[in-house]
Amino acid sequence: MGQTNELLTYKEVQGYLKISESTLHRIIHDPVNPLKVTYVNERAPRIRLVDLTEWINKQDKLYAEARQDKEEKQ
Repeated sequence: MGQTNELLTYKEVQGYLKISESTLHRIIHDPVNPLKVTYVNERAPRIRLVDLTEWINKQDKLYAEARQDKEEKQ
């Protein structure tokens, strides 16, 4: 996965994240941090590598904030 403009198929993203198809669909439709989908045409959804990287970074931040909030309540 070289270039940041690279377009990934759903299967490639599933393999990269080691997740199932249903988990990927939940991530795409997540109300808090959805993964952005780009359509090459109406039957060819793709995910840009840069969008996947941004999503991962935001997930890390959200997880850290939730963990910190949980620790503060204890």
